[in-house]
Amino acid sequence: MAAHDIDGVVDLHAANYVLTDHRTLGWEELCKDDMRPFFESMFAAGSDWWFRVNEVLACDHQVLAVSFTARGTNGVGGGPAEIAFGAVLVIQDGSITKVDHYEHDDRQAMLARYAELGGGQG
Repeated sequence: MAAHDIDGVVDLHAANYVLTDHRTLGWEELCKDDMRPFFESMFAAGSDWWFRVNEVLACDHQVLAVSFTARGTNGVGGGPAEIAFGAVLVIQDGSITKVDHYEHDDRQAMLARYAELGGGQG
């Protein structure tokens, strides 16, 4: 992320990747083909993006429920930019196949989705 290596970031996503956003002001569903323009837009909107893991709610070898804060410098005006959100990720064979976004503090929904996706069953 910090290197703005779009190819490297996009390559982390599996061919069947899907992002579903459950937040009040969520994005439309995204697939792997959407990742390049998504990250191009993100890097154009701000520089020096980095992610801080605030809390790992649950994880196993394949499913992760976590809250993040993305931080960087606003591309318009130069002030600080910050976006806090929660996510449940599915990783298979080293690639991200599924991500569900949630409000940063919606632990109940994230843990429910973690269980739905088979988290903790291994």
